[in-house]
Amino acid sequence: MPDEEPGLEDLVRAVADNSAQGVVILDSGGYGVYCNASWREMTGFDPADLRRARLHDLVHHHTPDGRPLPVEECTVSRAIGRLEPVRHHVDMFFRKDGSSFEVSASATPIVRGGAVAFTIIEMRDISAERRAEARLRHSEQLFRATFEQAAVGMAHLSPDGYFTRVNSKLCAMLGYDADALCRKHFLDVTHPEDIGLGMSDYRMVLEGEIDDFTIEKRYVRADGRPFWAKLTCSFVRDDAGAPAYTVAVMQDISLRKHNEEILQQADRRKDEFLAMLGHELRNPLAPIRATADLLRYGRNDDATIARATDVIARQVGHMSALIDDLLDVSRVTRGLVEIERRIVNVKLVIADAVEQARPLIESRGHALDIFQDERPLAVVGDHKRLVQIVVNLLNNAAKFTPNGGHIALTLESVGNAVVIRVRDDGAGIAPPFLPKVFELFTQAERAIDRSHGGLGLGLALVRNLVHLHGGSVSAHSDGIGRGSEFVVTLPRCDHVQGASQR
Repeated sequence: MPDEEPGLEDLVRAVADNSAQGVVILDSGGYGVYCNASWREMTGFDPADLRRARLHDLVHHHTPDGRPLPVEECTVSRAIGRLEPVRHHVDMFFRKDGSSFEVSASATPIVRGGAVAFTIIEMRDISAERRAEARLRHSEQLFRATFEQAAVGMAHLSPDGYFTRVNSKLCAMLGYDADALCRKHFLDVTHPEDIGLGMSDYRMVLEGEIDDFTIEKRYVRADGRPFWAKLTCSFVRDDAGAPAYTVAVMQDISLRKHNEEILQQADRRKDEFLAMLGHELRNPLAPIRATADLLRYGRNDDATIARATDVIARQVGHMSALIDDLLDVSRVTRGLVEIERRIVNVKLVIADAVEQARPLIESRGHALDIFQDERPLAVVGDHKRLVQIVVNLLNNAAKFTPNGGHIALTLESVGNAVVIRVRDDGAGIAPPFLPKVFELFTQAERAIDRSHGGLGLGLALVRNLVHLHGGSVSAHSDGIGRGSEFVVTLPRCDHVQGASQR
């Protein structure tokens, strides 16, 4: 005879016994009549415990902080014997060993004859879920803090290149607020000339050929100003391996690029200077060699020897002057020059400087006008070095003024300062070059044709010597062909008596 088919009650019990959720069936008084294996494993209580005490007294008799919890305040217990079910109530229950765990509990009434005969309690241990949620919240808070407080610009972009999330550093870097930036494509803020840079890398990351890439390119701020940035991009992919979004990190490297450009310019000027130095030192050698050959193979009468001696002396003097300039600049820039500190009569400085510069000025047919304050003027400094400052300015004016030009030298008192001006109507200075005119090795840029000679060290030496005297020097010009003016300002000393006579 075949076995009898299981009844509905047997099926329900079989389902409950195999459920992963804890299941308890309570009578109308709150005492247990059934509990499944999951409930026993979850709580540590057995059926005998359920028959001796109410469910509330077993698992929910006090709050997590230790305060007693009256049964009237227990949401699950209030549902026992009532027609209204409770669904997914989150609470804290306690095991037999006293340890606590979070649960999601539901209470379902079983009605017979219009009254609640039993209540089915189902509960699920959600402690692991809660811990995972807490870790996720902590991770999100940590990410948000890192993202917002990062010292670099950070952004998330959609796979098609639109900003979806940006931090405040990136907003400040680009000059947009977050809402405005999140309506833009990354190409909208890329410098037009650099749009193509990195696009092949971007496509390779999209296609999974590489994980990330780094590139340096220019971007444009909201006000139109360009800047250099170092950009690192990587992709976060979904479970299917498709790009979900791009993580971009941007660092402003404009200062570094600017410094690199300055170093490159300095290196280029150095190379040009070395070429110029070789040219300047080689020039005197040709007449010296020719003169030596003349003395060796020619007629050595007194007139020939006198001319040869004059040529050699003049060319050696030129070479000595070049070498002296090099040594002077080297000593000054390395801080090896110490100036004497005496009260110096500036009018005597002007007189000595004019005497030294006059041969060059007269050889080029220039007219030199000198204007001096009638009052005696003095500064504290080194007479020889002050003369060197004025001579260099006069020689510079003479070299860059066409033959027959005009040079004006002015000495005056302005406030608490002595001001020396050297003005000419010569070649002038182009506006882009004006800020660099006192830098070392700049004559190569100013006079590539080498028509003026010299190494371009004079103005750099002027600036350094003026600074050693606590003063300042500036250059002014209205442009090419419109002359130039150099102004030296030195602290005035009112004790003219006792000023150095030389």
